[in-house]
Amino acid sequence: VQGIGADSSIEKAIYIHGQPIEMYVTRGDGEESAYLNYLHQGIAFKFIDGALKSIGVMKPTSEGDLEYPDDIGDIGDTSKYRAISVGK
Repeated sequence: VQGIGADSSIEKAIYIHGQPIEMYVTRGDGEESAYLNYLHQGIAFKFIDGALKSIGVMKPTSEGDLEYPDDIGDIGDTSKYRAISVGK
């Protein structure tokens, strides 16, 4: 099975990794962003207008262990998360 790369689609990510624990879409500034979070696998994908833009890698976390910051502006401890930009 081929992995996820710069030319991958949302459908391919779901085909390879299954349904994400979280998936949400935002629209604004003339673009659509989709986020697929596989926290239990330690990976997350960000797509903009259907094109893969970044892959996040973190320590796998079970859904029950998820901790969200109280302040919506706080992204939490990013020392355990690495993002790799892909695409154009």
